[in-house]
Amino acid sequence: MQLAAAPAVALSPFLLRASTKIAPSAHSTVENQVTQRIQAVVHDGWMRKCASYSGMQVLMMFWEVDEPDLGRDIASLEDLLTDTYNCYVETIRLKPGAQTQDVAELADSFVRRTGTGESLLMLYYVGESRPGVKTGDSPIWAP
Repeated sequence: MQLAAAPAVALSPFLLRASTKIAPSAHSTVENQVTQRIQAVVHDGWMRKCASYSGMQVLMMFWEVDEPDLGRDIASLEDLLTDTYNCYVETIRLKPGAQTQDVAELADSFVRRTGTGESLLMLYYVGESRPGVKTGDSPIWAP
């Protein structure tokens, strides 16, 4: 059984094999400069598209009354974030009487202490919330 030969592939003048030798000329020098500029612009644009962060800080909040059911899951998630993803994690157990303002102040404090322009902040909240009483009010947080 004979294998068919692979069809010849025509290469664009801009796609050359690494082994292709081009004699230096004024044209190829200009072409190299243009290619380098295009590659630099594409690289710069790509780096802007793909945000990179200096670190990730996570605030995990859950209600103390939910701890018997969720405590193990919360601990596993905290371990995953710290050990695997090298995140800084703060875990807060909310008391049953905590008010919406208390929860918001805890989150604001976390942002002030850990937030920088180059950090990714994550709030992981376990519980329920519902819209505030009036339009524009903060949500009401509940276990």
